[in-house]
Amino acid sequence: MAAKEDLLYKIWLSEQIERFEGNLMFLLFSADMVSYLEAFLSKGGKLPPGQRHQLSGAFCKLAAPKRFALEKINLALNATSEDNQSEYTSLLHYKKVLEDEIRQISNRCIKLIDDCMKDDDEAELKALYHCVKADSFRYLCECETGDNIGDIVKSALEEYKTASRIAIGNLNPTNAIRLGIAINLCIFYLYVANNAKDAYGIAHSALRDADAEIANLQEKELDGLVQGCLIQLKDYKYSIQKLFLSTESAEGVN
Repeated sequence: MAAKEDLLYKIWLSEQIERFEGNLMFLLFSADMVSYLEAFLSKGGKLPPGQRHQLSGAFCKLAAPKRFALEKINLALNATSEDNQSEYTSLLHYKKVLEDEIRQISNRCIKLIDDCMKDDDEAELKALYHCVKADSFRYLCECETGDNIGDIVKSALEEYKTASRIAIGNLNPTNAIRLGIAINLCIFYLYVANNAKDAYGIAHSALRDADAEIANLQEKELDGLVQGCLIQLKDYKYSIQKLFLSTESAEGVN
């Protein structure tokens, strides 16, 4: 088996194995998957359509436990008095460790995308690269509080908008990459930009366009990945309308 084909197989195998393992093995195989992806892309490899979601998934899964732990640490810090010096100091220590690890993963992903993105990449690949880079900036937003937070938020939004523009201009409304970009941009607007109306608008537009295409399809059977994306978008749209927006605000979205 050729070197690039071998790496492509290992990327696929890592994804398959992690589905059946516990938390420790999940982390190990996510780390392996990222390493295989880096090696594959650095050799000039381009992920085939059926495996492109793995680029986003690998870094997301590697960062997810650390992001979840950081969220819990922040909640604990808010509930702990600084007078309890021992506990408070320990929490601050773990907070810094987790933030450093998230920064390392995010910057590793951004560097990989910058190194392998080419002008002649096809539209789906370009859209994916910009979205994955935007996701990494979004993760950085969760662990930065200094003067540069504004620049990181701006970088994330610019990458998401570029990804969305490429996807809407070139990909079908039921394309899984296009739907995934809509989901992640919706998350960005809701939790980073604190803009529920724009988050709702993204979900609403993506579902409207997808429903219009599905209505005209002769084959009504959709790929499982696409079905999952549509369910997520419907959940976000419903939750945002119920928890963040009045009925009048939601009805004003085209």
